[in-house]
Amino acid sequence: MSRESDAVDVFRCWLIVENAGKPLRVSHLMLSDALSELPTYQLTCPDALPERTAQSLAGALATLEVCAGKRVYRRFQGVLAQVVRMERGRYRFVLRPWLWLATLAADCRIFRQRSVRSIVDEVLSAYPARVAWECSPDDPPREHCVQYRESDYRFVTRLLADIGVYFFFRHTPAGEEMVIVDSAASHAVSDGEALPWLAAMGDSNVTWESAAAVTSTAVTLGDFAWQRATNRSAAMLCGEAMAPADEYALAIYDYPAGSEQRGHADALARQQLDAVQAAANLCRAGTRHPAISVGQAIALDDERMAGESGRFVVTRLTLSISAPSENVGNHVEPVIRGEFHALSVQRSFRADPIPRPVITGVQTAIVVGGDMGTQVSDADGRVKLRFHWEHAASPSDDAGCWVRVAQPLAGAGWGASFLPRVGQEVVVGYLDGDPDRPIITGSVYNAGQRPPYEYLPARTLAGYRSRSLGDAAISSELRFDDTAGEESLDMHAGRDASLIVDHDIAVHVKHESHHVIDGNAFARHAADCHADTGGDTFRLVRGDAHCDVLGRQVQRVGGDLEQTVAGSVQLCIDADTVLTAGADIDVKVTGTVTIETGDALILRAGSSSLVIDADGIALHGTKITLDGSGDVLIHGGAPPPSRHARNAQRATPRRPKPPRAATITEPSAVPQEAAGNG
Repeated sequence: MSRESDAVDVFRCWLIVENAGKPLRVSHLMLSDALSELPTYQLTCPDALPERTAQSLAGALATLEVCAGKRVYRRFQGVLAQVVRMERGRYRFVLRPWLWLATLAADCRIFRQRSVRSIVDEVLSAYPARVAWECSPDDPPREHCVQYRESDYRFVTRLLADIGVYFFFRHTPAGEEMVIVDSAASHAVSDGEALPWLAAMGDSNVTWESAAAVTSTAVTLGDFAWQRATNRSAAMLCGEAMAPADEYALAIYDYPAGSEQRGHADALARQQLDAVQAAANLCRAGTRHPAISVGQAIALDDERMAGESGRFVVTRLTLSISAPSENVGNHVEPVIRGEFHALSVQRSFRADPIPRPVITGVQTAIVVGGDMGTQVSDADGRVKLRFHWEHAASPSDDAGCWVRVAQPLAGAGWGASFLPRVGQEVVVGYLDGDPDRPIITGSVYNAGQRPPYEYLPARTLAGYRSRSLGDAAISSELRFDDTAGEESLDMHAGRDASLIVDHDIAVHVKHESHHVIDGNAFARHAADCHADTGGDTFRLVRGDAHCDVLGRQVQRVGGDLEQTVAGSVQLCIDADTVLTAGADIDVKVTGTVTIETGDALILRAGSSSLVIDADGIALHGTKITLDGSGDVLIHGGAPPPSRHARNAQRATPRRPKPPRAATITEPSAVPQEAAGNG
């Protein structure tokens, strides 16, 4: 018998399989459905399809119709998720909605700067989806949202529960539509034609039980917002929700909230409280009517229903239908047993939160965001990462997500600061195992990023080496060599080096000290300069030597003083000059000695003297002898001409150039409220 051949209102269930040729009669149907869950229809069909195998039917589109004549009580279109061909050609089918296909696909990917709605729409676009958003939840873009080893279905339902919305399926001429709502106002009230027993139909078709239970009255979710962490109290975030408590204040405190935004944390707390409150106030009903469905809003106005009246939303349904066979009369009633849960529209339904996937241990990832070896970070010192499990990641610089970098020490304006560069492989941990909260804990070398010192044979070397961002051949380094007998500490600056000591510096070299300066050397001492040399001092000046003493110069030589001047000597003394010799003074000149004085020249030996002044020459002595091997001439009158002594050139030594001041860039000022947090 075909579906169209029913002349009277005989109750039948039909399964219409795409390209199967004829509708299949369903002898038994078992339905299980709930809000924010996938409905499951288990069907038994006594009809045979000899030309079709179970494998050829699996995955086919099919439509279930529960009807009496031309009156259709229920219609559902889905996918034959499982097909079992039994003896005598009978079949057992499992019919699921199109969303069930999303349970068969899993992925690892990151959505960046996207709202939940846009993420859900993109994920479901891979399926024959029909989605109706009949709500507008608070859904700001998320910096990054991770799907990690989750099926598409679990990922989507987790995100929907996270923003406080839920879904059910509604049949349309085009197929099953996934309806997403967030309040009871979005549920349509069934009319009398669909459910005639809802008004004054007695207890033959429905039973009703009301339930109430003691449950939690408050939910507080704590978290830590690092963006506001000027101190602990400023960073601690608490999302709170409370319900009136008659006797007991039964509060739930949980950590972490899963959000660093106060508004979102409050919403999560409210959703969790709504869920526990709704679960404690569900009504249970038994029914024999085939048209009841999840997501319907039903109106009760019969006080016989356990004293209940008003509007209720069906939240869960199990339904069993055994249709009469063709061999019995047309007036045989089907066997229908159903049970459903309903929630008053005065309460808000919320799907149970779905735990996020947990990443245990650590992973590694690659720093991205620019050219290889460049430094890319934001104002908070975060760098962009691309994880190895992002198989569909875009090669663009925007593909990475910003991740904080752990440092050996982090204080208010003090601590360590090392940021990994593009191309480096870093070690990533996850706060509370949450894939949405990665943090870089270190870095590792690999085949493309080799260490600065080869481990074989240079096992004894350790240290730090940087790399110039402009020239890869330039680096700065602090290196330790622990080779036995050759232990050393080496420092190398790729360009300039600055050392600023705010107070004293003491350097003790127990052996030799060597300084080699390829260019100029500059030194300035604001006060005294003391030097004590225990041995000899050797100094070689290949050019000129300039010395400018603005005060006294005191010099004592304990031994001999030897000076050799290859050129001339210019000595200019502005005041008296006193020369005392403890023994002989010998002056030997190969040329002429000219001594010129403006007053008098006095030569004295014992009691004898020779005085030469402007008035003449006076020679005094106990005995005066003039002995010449040739003529001795004495003339009067004008003196013979003579050469005047030359004036000494006044020395003008060059002043030293001042040294360039050491400069070390100081960190920016620390906010006053954070300064005491170190």
